[in-house]
Amino acid sequence: MFGFVSEILSWFLCPEIAVRHGYWAESHTIKTSDGYLLTLHRIPCGRVGCAGSIGGKGSGQPVFLQHGLLSSSADWLLSGPDKALAFILADAGYDVWLGNARGNTYSRKHVSMSSDETAFWDFSWHEMALYDIPAEIDFVYGMRELEQNDTRRNLLYIGHSMGTTMAFVMLANMPEYNDKIQAVFAMAPVAFMGHVKSPIRLLAPFSHDIEMILKFFGGNEFMPQNKIIRYLAKYGCELTEAEKYICENTVFVLCGFDKEQYNATLMPVIFGHTPAGTSTKTVVHYAQEIHDSGNFQQFDYGEAENQRRYGQPQPPSYSLDRISTPVALFYANNDWLAGPVDVANLFNRLTKTSIGMFKVPNDNFNHVDFLWGNDAPEVVYKQLMMLMKRYK
Repeated sequence: MFGFVSEILSWFLCPEIAVRHGYWAESHTIKTSDGYLLTLHRIPCGRVGCAGSIGGKGSGQPVFLQHGLLSSSADWLLSGPDKALAFILADAGYDVWLGNARGNTYSRKHVSMSSDETAFWDFSWHEMALYDIPAEIDFVYGMRELEQNDTRRNLLYIGHSMGTTMAFVMLANMPEYNDKIQAVFAMAPVAFMGHVKSPIRLLAPFSHDIEMILKFFGGNEFMPQNKIIRYLAKYGCELTEAEKYICENTVFVLCGFDKEQYNATLMPVIFGHTPAGTSTKTVVHYAQEIHDSGNFQQFDYGEAENQRRYGQPQPPSYSLDRISTPVALFYANNDWLAGPVDVANLFNRLTKTSIGMFKVPNDNFNHVDFLWGNDAPEVVYKQLMMLMKRYK
């Protein structure tokens, strides 16, 4: 039954979900400077309609939402009106833009490469940060100037999980984007990974063994063999038999599952959209960080290749002191990928610019609950939107 429902719901693409709930939705195709074609989704006004909104279509402050690992823009909509963050923001008057990183369901094309080619998948969140996010943000400003004659640089960035990693890398490596983002709101922020509880830590010892990675995870798209998923699930999935199907989903295996925040009705919808795809290199990059004492650093190609690429035998760390954009960090005690110690480490590196660390007042709240938890609107989004008002 669940599989059948998920199969039907998976036909509803991100903008169709929005339209189905009574919202105006748009899709835009963007080309990055290295040739990837990304789909950017937009909800320019709330359910009242663009004609009924003050100032008309897209007149609200722009807010950019960036999904996490193995996810897509649809994740911000799946909970439906009054629950999903994208809809809540649109109803509050924001011009909502939803990014999609290269390699996921909506961004699997390139101007000269096929997704069947190994070269297409030669990227991690580093390239997403340096090419995808800047291209999307520049497009947002271009559209607003065209439609509204609005040249203000007042975009608010909300990231979840890998979406926060991408923001930190972009702002550290491309300091000019600090002037293009008014504030960053990082939910379940992932940078330093020295205290990760996720089963992804079990991959860390093998993160430099290319032969093993190719054999078990695929050299292109991250498609782990079923026996690997079962192996990882064994360490973090203690559910009843009726819920075992959840342990077959890569996202829940790596990020955890919280029965208290579990919405049985929503689960088939989530399964219709997640996992949305990424490269093996993206997952390996995270595993390398865990292996290398949790350091927030560029991809490790081995000493010889590092020397050629970076001019040093070890991959360089990201210079977080270059970030001047205000950053708010939202974290949860039971987060397997972004636990309190690692988030505090990040906070201490952002002292010049940090808005603060904000703990979710629920000790069982976990990584994916920021998106789909029953209580997310009350325990996360309410405070998030209060902080956003400071930067209107």
